[in-house]
Amino acid sequence: MASKALISIKNMGFTYDNYIQGKTRKKVALKGINLDIYEGEILLIMGPSGCGKTTLLRNLKKEAAPYGNLSGKIESLVDSSKISIVFSNPETQLVTTSVLSDLALSMENLSYDAYTQKKRMSETVSYFGIEDLLHRHPDTLSGGQKQIISLCSQLMVHPEILLLDEPVSQLDPISALEFTDTLRRLNEELGITIVMTEHRPDDVISLAHRLVYMEQAEVVYQDDTRNTLKDLWLSHEVKRKDFLPVVSKCSLFLDEKRPTCITPKELKLMAKSLDLPTKQIQKRHDDFINAEKVVKIRELFFAYDRERYALRNLNLDISKNEFLCIMGSNGSGKSTLLKIISGILKPHIGKAKAYYKQIQYMPQDLNSFFTEDTVHEQMAFSEMDESYYISLTKQLNLEELLHKHPYDLSAGEQQKAVLACMLLKKPDLIILDEPTKSMDPSLKRTISGLLKTSEATVVCATHDLEFAASYATRCVMLFNGEIAYSMDAKSFFKENRYYTTSVNRSFGQIDSNLVLFEDIENAYGGKGE
Repeated sequence: MASKALISIKNMGFTYDNYIQGKTRKKVALKGINLDIYEGEILLIMGPSGCGKTTLLRNLKKEAAPYGNLSGKIESLVDSSKISIVFSNPETQLVTTSVLSDLALSMENLSYDAYTQKKRMSETVSYFGIEDLLHRHPDTLSGGQKQIISLCSQLMVHPEILLLDEPVSQLDPISALEFTDTLRRLNEELGITIVMTEHRPDDVISLAHRLVYMEQAEVVYQDDTRNTLKDLWLSHEVKRKDFLPVVSKCSLFLDEKRPTCITPKELKLMAKSLDLPTKQIQKRHDDFINAEKVVKIRELFFAYDRERYALRNLNLDISKNEFLCIMGSNGSGKSTLLKIISGILKPHIGKAKAYYKQIQYMPQDLNSFFTEDTVHEQMAFSEMDESYYISLTKQLNLEELLHKHPYDLSAGEQQKAVLACMLLKKPDLIILDEPTKSMDPSLKRTISGLLKTSEATVVCATHDLEFAASYATRCVMLFNGEIAYSMDAKSFFKENRYYTTSVNRSFGQIDSNLVLFEDIENAYGGKGE
C-alpha cells in the first residue's frame, strides 16, 4: 500500500442545524475525527445507522458536502473534480430520461468536449458491458442496474478517488460479486483509491485494506482490516460483534488467537485444520403445507411492454403466518410480483388474489411512501393504538425524528419510519421490497422481532441472504419471470451453491446443516469462549 496520504482529516467535527417546529436544534454528526486516506487503498467505514459514516464520506467532496457547521481541517492533495461519489440511493443521480444521457451528465457538467465524451463513453460502456441499457429509461431499470449506471457515470471523469455509500446494498448476490470484482479491478488496474461505507460487510470485506469502525459520531477503531475485526470481537460488546462479517465472526469464535478469516475459503481451511467434532444441529420445522392459503396466484403473466414478459406462467400460494422471502437476480421480477400481490399492479393474464383486506406495502423507493410533512403526521391516524405508537417510537428510536420532514431523513431512518407506519395499521399481510438495504445488524434484529410479534403474514423480496436464512420460513427463487423452485428456508440454503450463506460455503462439506453463525455456536459450543 502506498504511504502518501491523499486526504488528511484533523480533529474534524460537523454539526447539523435541524429546524424542527420553528426552532433550531443542533445535531452533532461528527466529532474529533482524525483519519488519513492513503493513495491506492480501499478503506471501508462501518458502524451503526446514524453514527456519521455518510456525513464523513460526503464531506470528502466539497460539492457533495451537506449543509452544516464544519470544524477542524480536511487537507486534500486531490482536486474535487477528481473525486467522484456514488450515493446509496442511485435515484438521486439518475435525473434524465435515458441511461445514455445520465452517463454523459457528469462529463457535460465539467464541459468536456464531444470527442472526449464519446471516447470515454464507448470505453466505459464496453468495460462494464451495459450496451443493452443505453436507450432505456432509468425508471425501467432494477435497483442493481441503477447502481451500476450511477457508478459508470462517475467513472467517466476518470476520478483518482471514488467514494461509495453502501454500494452493494441493492445488489443480488451474484451481481454483488461482479460489482466487488469490478471495484478490485478499478483499484488494482487503474490505481483508484476507494472509500466506502457498508452495512453488509460480508460482500466487500475481502477488498478492504483498512477498516474504520464508528460509533456516536466518533471513530472507535481504525487499523488493518483483520486487526480491526479482532478489536471488534474482543470488545465483548454484542452490538459491535454484530458488525463483523459472518466468516470473521465464525473464525474468531472458533479460535480468536489465529489471524481473522475474511473469506469462506480461509474459514473452510481453518475448520478442516481444527478437526472439531460437531454436535447434532436442531432442525427448524415450519410446516405450512396444510395451513390456510391467504394469497393465491394462478397462471399469471405481466409485461411492461410488448417485447418481454416480466412475469410468465407464475403460480404461487402463500400460507397464513408465513415469512416468505422471494430471491432472484436484479430484474428477475421480484418487485413486480410484490406490486401484484399488493394490488398496485393487475395481471395481464391469470389471477392473483389476496384474501386479506389490511395489506401494507413497503416500496424500494421510500420517498413514494410519504405524503405528510412530518413523520408524526405520517404515522398518526384517528383510531391509532396510542400505547403501540409510543412503544414503536421507543423501540425504533424515532423520538427525535417525529417532527422532521420524511425527505430529510437518512435512508435507514426512512425505513424505520415506514415500518412504524405500517405496523401501526396492524396489517394481516406485510409486503416488503428490500427492507434491510440501509439497516445495520442491530436494527435488523429489532425489525425482525417486531414483524414476528405482529403475527402478520410477511412477503419479502431481498438480496440479504443472512437475513433470509435467519428469519424466513420459505424461500422461492425467481428466474426469467417464473418461479424456478420453492423450498423451506433451511433446505434452500443447504442445497444452493451461490445463493447461500458464508457459513454454508465454508462448512457445507463438513455438515450441510450449518447455515448460520448460531449453528456454529451450537455445533462447536464453548470453543473460543
